[in-house]
Amino acid sequence: CSSDLNITMSSHPVVDIDKCVGCETCVQVCPESLFEMKDGVARFKQERVDDCTACETCVNNCPVTALSMVPKP
Repeated sequence: CSSDLNITMSSHPVVDIDKCVGCETCVQVCPESLFEMKDGVARFKQERVDDCTACETCVNNCPVTALSMVPKP
């Protein structure tokens, strides 16, 4: 029986700060709590990049399409 739980996802979200309107939707919907608000815009917590499961819940719920997925470093 193989376990998919040990697979590290290879992408994470980035915030386009020029598009972000500070609605906090990503902060509210991220199941891993990987977003915070700074200076009125959302910020992805880079120090926790490995905790991101690449579920894309944040991307799919952003009302202004300010989020996109990029490969992890």
